[in-house]
Amino acid sequence: AIGRGRLTPALVSSIAYQLVTVLVTAVAGLSLRLEVPLATVFALAPLVWFATALPISVGGLGVREAGFVVAFGWGGIDKERALLLSLGTGVGLLAIGLAGALWFTWDRVRGALATRT
Repeated sequence: AIGRGRLTPALVSSIAYQLVTVLVTAVAGLSLRLEVPLATVFALAPLVWFATALPISVGGLGVREAGFVVAFGWGGIDKERALLLSLGTGVGLLAIGLAGALWFTWDRVRGALATRT
């Protein structure tokens, strides 16, 4: 069970994470010049991220791509642009994850070196 003092930070972290994933989707669309309206991204991307959280595939692979094609199809986005938006978003999130992993590793290595001297 989550204690009272932990619920608010967990909720805030969850909302921040969801906002970041939607922003990464928006940036991917802009950087790939896909001409997907930002309102469409903010309306439909959370639905896709909810679907990828369902335990029906490993890491949401395939679910994200199908979700983008279906959901963004509702918003009038053709399948090719929706699929490219999904792949661009995946690459963006992977880059963020790798940057975090490198920072975490560097921080641990630096701490270990500092304790040796």
